[in-house]
Amino acid sequence: EMDPTLPYKGHFNLLTKYKKQHPNVKTLVSVGGWAETGGYFGPDGKRVDSGGFYSMATNADGSVNQAGINTFADSAVSFIKKYGFNGVDIDYEYATTMKDAGNPLDHTLANGRRAGLVKGYDALMKTLREKLDRAGEADGKHYLLTVAAPSSGYLLRGMETYQMQKYLDYVNIMSYDLHGAWNEYVGPNASLFDDGKDNELAQAGVYTTSQYGGLGYLNTDWAYHYFRGSMPAGRINIGLPYYTRGFKNVQGGTDGLWGKAATTDCPAGAGLTKCGDGAVGIDNLWHDKDTNGKESPAGSNPMWHAKNLEKGIVGDYVTDYGFAPNTKLTGTYARKYDSTLVAPWLWNAEKKVFLSTEDEQSVKAKADYVVDKGIGGTMIWELAGDYRWNAAKGQYETGSTLTTAMYDAFKSATPYGAKRATTALPTEALNIDVSFGQFPLGDSNYPISPKL
Repeated sequence: EMDPTLPYKGHFNLLTKYKKQHPNVKTLVSVGGWAETGGYFGPDGKRVDSGGFYSMATNADGSVNQAGINTFADSAVSFIKKYGFNGVDIDYEYATTMKDAGNPLDHTLANGRRAGLVKGYDALMKTLREKLDRAGEADGKHYLLTVAAPSSGYLLRGMETYQMQKYLDYVNIMSYDLHGAWNEYVGPNASLFDDGKDNELAQAGVYTTSQYGGLGYLNTDWAYHYFRGSMPAGRINIGLPYYTRGFKNVQGGTDGLWGKAATTDCPAGAGLTKCGDGAVGIDNLWHDKDTNGKESPAGSNPMWHAKNLEKGIVGDYVTDYGFAPNTKLTGTYARKYDSTLVAPWLWNAEKKVFLSTEDEQSVKAKADYVVDKGIGGTMIWELAGDYRWNAAKGQYETGSTLTTAMYDAFKSATPYGAKRATTALPTEALNIDVSFGQFPLGDSNYPISPKL
């Protein structure tokens, strides 16, 4: 039942109502995302290519669009005040110098602005922080500003000059989508660590190029340390996916891991790289559609469906996704786990299908990592993928098993926090400015060899 004392209804009304019952809960309005960074969906369900963040923050010549930023920031502040939110989250995918990054529908618009996207992003954060703080001072509260940030060394190109962290309350690292059918290299969606065997990185020479120090950059630990260089651990949240990514027709590797799944039938808007052979059908329940309306082969499934596949169960929900009620599974989906990577997956040897998953073992290990490092917490995409066992139906369904496992690990942990240094300060001090530069930005800037 909604709160009749509020001047608005719907989900926003209920969120405000429940926050009154649970005053430590905070809600933020998140703007952007994969589908709506460069546009939005109209009432008819069709995408409107408005330019979104790309044109709002950056002009066509690469200069900062401060007028557009001001308009957006004023609107955002007005929105959260009107509907009872505690702040704004920016999900800009992506303000990177990497060509053809982000949604293929945005490439034409974004590529011409690549050189100026990071400056526009920084200006957006600065302006939002200033306007949120002014509103907070007037209202006697602190309004939060957060971002969803990429984690891959590919997507972070050009962001070495980031200056936005100082404006944020915390950053949510999207430490997933680290491997997927956008290329042929089969690997985990969101491994915690690197094992030195990632064939995508090996192909790029990462393990043999001295500047990398033998460190692979497609894992959560690498992404955490990237941001830890400029932010306290307690202001960083790592991301966990409650969905799978996967391939079919996998060749080589160990139970599919570090194998290859190449295809010549790339979906529309596949991008620059040789695309992979993504899993489809019953192995791709949560699929998107490409620009031609066809199923995008990605091996994307909620974790509750993956658990059913693992147990050989065809849930009664499959009819909601267009499958016949008498659908039969082909082969066995055997659970595999790599303790070095901290990554589980399902391997169907008959179909040569690899599905990267998360389960209690991996989530508990990642929760322990958060506690050990003093990290702020975790960010989940998305809650609807979590699972529970329905004994009456004999199947897994939407639940809270993984989220509860994280909660149990965090509730007994020592709170994170900044510690005051106890080292004696020198009696004399010199003012020294340190800067790093003279390294290229763009697609070919890795490995970085900056000059001091």
